[in-house]
Amino acid sequence: MHGGYRIVLIDKDGKTIEELAPINGIEFAGADDQTSQSQNVRLTRPCSQCTVMFERQALEWGKSYRFRSCADVNVLETMPEDDKCSGHGTMVDNRCVCEHGHKGDICQYTTNCHHDDDCLNGGKCLTEPNSITSASCYCSYGFFGKNCEQTYERAEDNCFSYAIINEKKYEMYGMFDPGCYNKDKLNDNDVIYYRKVKNDVEIILDFSTTSWVAIGWRPEGLDKSCRLFPDLEGVRSKRSATVDMPPLIPSPPSQPIRRDPPPTPSDPRDHEQEQVFDRDHPPAKIAQEGPRPVMPRNNGLRMDMLSKLCWKEPKDR
Repeated sequence: MHGGYRIVLIDKDGKTIEELAPINGIEFAGADDQTSQSQNVRLTRPCSQCTVMFERQALEWGKSYRFRSCADVNVLETMPEDDKCSGHGTMVDNRCVCEHGHKGDICQYTTNCHHDDDCLNGGKCLTEPNSITSASCYCSYGFFGKNCEQTYERAEDNCFSYAIINEKKYEMYGMFDPGCYNKDKLNDNDVIYYRKVKNDVEIILDFSTTSWVAIGWRPEGLDKSCRLFPDLEGVRSKRSATVDMPPLIPSPPSQPIRRDPPPTPSDPRDHEQEQVFDRDHPPAKIAQEGPRPVMPRNNGLRMDMLSKLCWKEPKDR
């Protein structure tokens, strides 16, 4: 999502009580850092039956497009003793002593680890700036889980090294053989590898990034008219009404899926049902049961954004 955000405190009538971020209320904060997941704000006045409104730009949809999220709050002048450490610690000598699993001046952040000893099997505890979770375990190769406590159950095979890096055996980073996988090159730096392993699809994202990567799936037969979000004032609904959709009938049998000659594994069962997808000769499509989904005239986004908590309709004069 492109753009910045604003956070304001409004009363029950929709009147702005305090601009929290940015404090001038004109510009948008965070436009230069799209990875930020938290924002410290300071409330300077009490407010009963009020709402904190988070407004996020969505410049990829348009210059004036906004997402809004609201939370009902009561801003009090004093805080109960038990709440001074966010319910995750105790106050000692006017400082919070946090419970295990929480950090921060008022124990406001969760943490998956405090030091390297919390991470098993050689994992490291690393801080994560701009994240609600202040620190997490980064596991040694072959291990995963919140504290690196889990390992892969699959035995070694000639396509992927599940336990150790082996640069002599595996061409790509000592981790896998690209010849076993179907390859989609998104650009010069980002590549997706995938294959079918028994009842699972194994995916490798070879991306150049310093942040997280998200990937989504949709059936090959669904076109762009089936996307329900965002329905910009019903425009997408009207447009989809004119789209000719093919009838839902089974396709004729396709050509058999290509199989690469299997290498000799340590355990023959490892390659029992492994296969490489062939984009040119995909499996036969199966017709969807039941009637085709009907695109709604309004997916509720506009009404949700104009909720009475966040916006008040002007009265006719």
